[in-house]
Amino acid sequence: MLEKELKRLMGEKVELERQFSDLNVLRAQVSRLKEEMYVARRIEWMRSGSTPARSKKAPKSSCRESNATQTPTGKASPKPNYDLNVEVTADGSVRVVPAATNSPAK
Repeated sequence: MLEKELKRLMGEKVELERQFSDLNVLRAQVSRLKEEMYVARRIEWMRSGSTPARSKKAPKSSCRESNATQTPTGKASPKPNYDLNVEVTADGSVRVVPAATNSPAK
């Protein structure tokens, strides 16, 4: 009785050693284990009522598309319109030109 059990176990051992020396069988085993791990993780998320962390980044937009900036609250606010007149000379110096004002009412 014990000899039969020993022979059966030795046969199983030889078969397992052959399978684990075969690279394709090993890859299939790893793939199956990864898939089981992902399924278990999803089930755990469903039980806990949470979802995997997703990126909270806003999509990038072109400057040409909008003239608004994002505030920390996520709402768009118009960009300030700075009306500044400057003169840049050929040598690189800069001079601020005062804005023209209306003449006082008479």
